[in-house]
This record gives sequence, structure tokens and C-alpha cells, in this order.
Amino acid sequence: TLRANDSQGQQPIALPLIDFRQRIDDPWLGGLVVVQANTLALTRTSGQDTQRAFVSAQWDWRSLTGWGQEIRLTALGRGDLYHTDDSLLTAVPGYRGKDGWQGRAFASAAVDVSWPLIGALWGGTQQLTPRVQIVATSPVDNVDIPNEDSRAFELDDGNIFALNRFPGYDRYEDNTRITYGVEWTFNRPGLRDHMGFSKGQHA
Repeated sequence: TLRANDSQGQQPIALPLIDFRQRIDDPWLGGLVVVQANTLALTRTSGQDTQRAFVSAQWDWRSLTGWGQEIRLTALGRGDLYHTDDSLLTAVPGYRGKDGWQGRAFASAAVDVSWPLIGALWGGTQQLTPRVQIVATSPVDNVDIPNEDSRAFELDDGNIFALNRFPGYDRYEDNTRITYGVEWTFNRPGLRDHMGFSKGQHA
């Protein structure tokens, strides 16, 4: 670190980091399957050490109806394995997790429906897109698992319709939620404007 008040020994050395992804066409339903395997080891000279490995498979399917609605179906299954040492050296309790080996497995499914409406306006083209998404996820252990890469959580228009709105892999949203919103885009030569409004509810 180059910041004067930070402890150099708390800065992690991220080696090795391996991320493997394979895309497979679904021969039965016409969707796309993405298989992912990820491993990471974080070592600190005077701080918490964490090792992580997970495997996941995500299936995505997209279709257009005769009225122009876009329907997306998503299903995800994932299994994680963590090992942690010296967790008490992390100052924030919510980031520590538990020492030793910890594992978790969970599944998630989502239905996402949008309806792009396009027309002429002021010499250009406007697109109004209402959208609604339902996501259901099995219970996820976010307490015993250390949080190394999901600390800077920020909800914005770039991730509000994501399957998991945390920025990393260590935290994952569970339970059931409904997110809905409207997106408006206007295009004309030399000008482009974009606005969006979204809202979410948890169950």
C-alpha cells in the first residue's frame, strides 16, 4: 500500500489465482451453459490468510415472443470450499469468517421479462423498456465464510438486475426478490440520452 495509515502486512498477496470458464451449447433446450472453476489464495505477512475454491454451472435461455417481449430464464448451481487462518487479525468482524475449513452449496433461479417499445421522436428514435425480474435463491452461508472481495457493495443501474448484486464471489444474495423498472433511451444523430428507474422488493 502507498497510504500512510495502512498496515503493509495487511495487504494480501493473491497467488495463485486461477479462473476457468467453458461455454457449452445446450442441445436440448437451446440455451447456453457456462461452467466455471475458480481458485484463489490470499496470503498476508501479518494478517488473515484465505484460500478459496468453487465450481459452478449456469444455464441461460433467451426467447422472443410474437408480441416482442424478451424472456430470459437462468439457473445456477455452485459449491464453495474455504480455508482461513488468523481471522482475528482482521479488524472488521463481518469480514473474518471462521478459522479452518468451511463449505457451502446453493442454487439460484431467475425469470426476467422485458418489452422494448421503439418509435420515432424529435428526429430520432426512442426506446421505452419496462422490465421485471424474479430471483429465488436457496439459503446461503454468508456468516462463516470470509469476505475478501465483496466489501464495496453499491446498488446501481449496472447491477440491479444481476443474479448476484455483490461485486465478488464471497457474498451471495439469498431469499426471493422482485425487481422492476423502466428504461428509456433516445438516439438521434450526434445525441444519445439514457434514463432508468428501478425498484426491488425482497420476500
